[in-house]
Amino acid sequence: MKRLLQVLFFLMLITSMAFGQSDFVLYTKKGCIDCNRTKAFFNISGINFKECPISDPANVEEMAAKLKAIGHNGKSYLPMIILNGKVMFPIHETDAGLKHWSLDDAMLYVDANWKGNRNASRKVIYTDDEGAECEAPVNNYRYSLVLKNCNSKAQAEAYLKTVKGKYPKAGVLVFRNTYKVYSEDFADSRTCKAYLIKVKKAFPKAYMLRHE
Repeated sequence: MKRLLQVLFFLMLITSMAFGQSDFVLYTKKGCIDCNRTKAFFNISGINFKECPISDPANVEEMAAKLKAIGHNGKSYLPMIILNGKVMFPIHETDAGLKHWSLDDAMLYVDANWKGNRNASRKVIYTDDEGAECEAPVNNYRYSLVLKNCNSKAQAEAYLKTVKGKYPKAGVLVFRNTYKVYSEDFADSRTCKAYLIKVKKAFPKAYMLRHE
């Protein structure tokens, strides 16, 4: 029996090494806009994370220790992103030393290098100014991810055909006498902004448009 358990443990270890597992931690602060934006991004990406609010002194000590361990003693910004025990944001380690990069770049790196399971859901955490979870606000506005502005309907429809395969929900809307090709529209701005980070990789000039 003992021998069987040893074999099973060995097989589990080999499997986890072969397929890769990711350990992902976010240190956050209540009311932090960037923290809320980061959580929304990873929720729509289907990536599970452990959240460590700095309202708990133990989490503050942990965060400080991780930064000190890599030689960072200056100012730090939230959220602090840890992937597989390695600090990804506000700074990250490279062969050339510690480097600062943008929060968007850090989120995209984690998304691209995630080796764990992903959730199928697109749950988004809605948070008010104080940081408390709340219902999504109800209004008459829509938020569209615009990929391109076009001068005519024909031009917009032609461009739409080129992106429809990648973005099945893409369409054309008219706003202030301009035809706009969008990839998708949303009922709330936070979800739209989270998707915008991904879309900008392929369409650097993409932007969010609020309209009725």
